[in-house]
Amino acid sequence: GMVCSGMFVGLFMNSKLYNGTFDWGLSFEQVCLCFAVPAVLMVPISGLLVHEPRGKRDDGTSQLKFSEYCVMCWELLKSKAFFYAILFVFV
Repeated sequence: GMVCSGMFVGLFMNSKLYNGTFDWGLSFEQVCLCFAVPAVLMVPISGLLVHEPRGKRDDGTSQLKFSEYCVMCWELLKSKAFFYAILFVFV
């Protein structure tokens, strides 16, 4: 992804406007639009085409209650490994 985007910018923003060698090129706004279109299209595509099967819990119910979810999140936050991962991100 980064290699393709770097090549795209290097090729299409190599005009005289940016001290390049090409007589033609895209403006900054046009390049941003080229990158924004696929990013915006991914939102409805993800919502419509990605289907996740619902899992069954041990007691036969299919959805997790909010209180159970909060307890699971708190247990995760209290773990030492997660603490170090968060510490690495913020420090």
